[in-house]
Amino acid sequence: MKDTRAENLITMLEKNAERFSDKTALFFSDKKISYKELRLMSGRLSQGLKNLGIKKKDRVALFLPNAPEFVVSYFAIIAIGAVCVPVNNMLKEEELGFILKDSGARLIISSMAYLDIVNSAKKKAPDLGHMVIIDGLAPDAFNFYEMMERSVI
Repeated sequence: MKDTRAENLITMLEKNAERFSDKTALFFSDKKISYKELRLMSGRLSQGLKNLGIKKKDRVALFLPNAPEFVVSYFAIIAIGAVCVPVNNMLKEEELGFILKDSGARLIISSMAYLDIVNSAKKKAPDLGHMVIIDGLAPDAFNFYEMMERSVI
């Protein structure tokens, strides 16, 4: 059975990107992202995730603050047919480790601010193969924006 909710959200984004391409989809601090940019960013990230082996029904954890990258990641994940696992960014290593293991997350998208927590938690998550960082470079992690730049849709 097809998951029409994700398909509908992706279709909604695509239609809005066509209809309101230059209108603002996201406001964050002084940053504005148009519907066209949101579609492009999520499409490129989606391809980047596929390049890392993420496929339909895989779990991808989001351990992020309130930021545009959360929305971009969400659309990228559901476009693949993967399952988004949003995790409260106030959790500590033990709680994050439990959620990563219990969900079977194969990848986590996070921030440099949480790197120590994620590195500690991932020891408890045998299925976790990759980490993507939205705001910097870290050992054994991919940079969010570099992934998008290198991905062609």
